[in-house]
Amino acid sequence: MNRWTMSHVLQVYIDFKKYKGVRDVRVKKSQYGLGIMIIEGKHLAVGQGIFVSDIQEGSAAEQAGLLVGDMILAVNLDSLLGRTYDEATELLKKAEGVVKLVVCNPNENKEQKEKEKPKGQELKDDSSISVAQKTPQKGGAAGIAKEAVEPEEKKVRQDPKTCKIDVGKEITIEFQKEKNQGIGFYIAGGSNTPCNGVFVLDVSPEGAAGKDGRLQPGDQILSIGSDSFLEIEHDKARETVLKQAPGTITMTVLRHEKPTEEYEVEIQKKSGKGAGLCFAAFWSNKGVYVKELTAGGQAIETGKICKGDQLVAIGGLDVRDASLDDIAFHMKISNPLQMKLARYHSAKQ
Repeated sequence: MNRWTMSHVLQVYIDFKKYKGVRDVRVKKSQYGLGIMIIEGKHLAVGQGIFVSDIQEGSAAEQAGLLVGDMILAVNLDSLLGRTYDEATELLKKAEGVVKLVVCNPNENKEQKEKEKPKGQELKDDSSISVAQKTPQKGGAAGIAKEAVEPEEKKVRQDPKTCKIDVGKEITIEFQKEKNQGIGFYIAGGSNTPCNGVFVLDVSPEGAAGKDGRLQPGDQILSIGSDSFLEIEHDKARETVLKQAPGTITMTVLRHEKPTEEYEVEIQKKSGKGAGLCFAAFWSNKGVYVKELTAGGQAIETGKICKGDQLVAIGGLDVRDASLDDIAFHMKISNPLQMKLARYHSAKQ
């Protein structure tokens, strides 16, 4: 190796110093290529780059240990930092024989984290415990007395046009819906879902509820007008919300102290196929929620995911403030797809 080449190699690895877990993968290119698909995008942890989005089963890349989500830093010592998708594709096409890829994987490895967890710190899964059971009680007998009398205080009659929505108290509010104006909120839940109620999922700042300013995501809808929402299926609740005519909208709501329950799910995607999930962005353009589950897809087969669930994290990376495009990118480069989702849920039985 001449002096120029050695210097070039050192510079390449210096450029990659900020990336964790950098490794070399040598892939013997066959007549069918390397057997990978790549994508250009911005990873929330490491920034812009070229990533492996899919690997063909039984391909040279799979046998060499390349992983979905690997960020390709270099091809045969040609750095891909700052390169476009077209430039990266050209370099991969030109490479022949045994191709040396310098890669790292910024996706957090859940299994590795479990191995590194100190002994004695494993927590029992208490996801089935209600919010009320998890809330610590203070003051011994005084705490018990408060718990006993609290339900009697929940219904408060105030001016529905101006009253505040306080945590833990059922309250009736009224606001005006103008002609050609939407009511301005989406819902999650229903009696045919695990939510144990119907909840406000998102509020449009341009709709009637948004301009009133009191309703917020997580508020449980107990009734709208004369329609009770305590035992109503999702589609019927949605239809009731949408059919509200212009004029005074009367709603009884309950704001919970901790309205969401979080859960984790892992999906092992099949080569060439997605997870069977469709997400929609919130009106704020920060974060997403589950809009649809594809029939026969892996997401629906888990039996855990519901419409209206908010995506909290992918592979340990918090995405609550991420854009829909950034989240779509992370979905493509994650396999297995390790997700944390949050669901509105009422502890009230």
